[in-house]
Amino acid sequence: MERDGFASLIGRKSSELDLRGRDAVFAFFDDARPRHVVLAAATVGGILANSTYPVDFLSENLRI
Repeated sequence: MERDGFASLIGRKSSELDLRGRDAVFAFFDDARPRHVVLAAATVGGILANSTYPVDFLSENLRI
């Protein structure tokens, strides 16, 4: 990654930053001031969970 010019990568675990919390996310962006953002977070489940609770998964992922 560094050889491609990406030397200052910033990451947070879900235990460090809950992406569903608007104020926490804004505070993170104010502090970190990233130039680019790659979002690879989601609430996921198996086939049964997804079909049993589709609205819950959709709601959580839209909040992220």
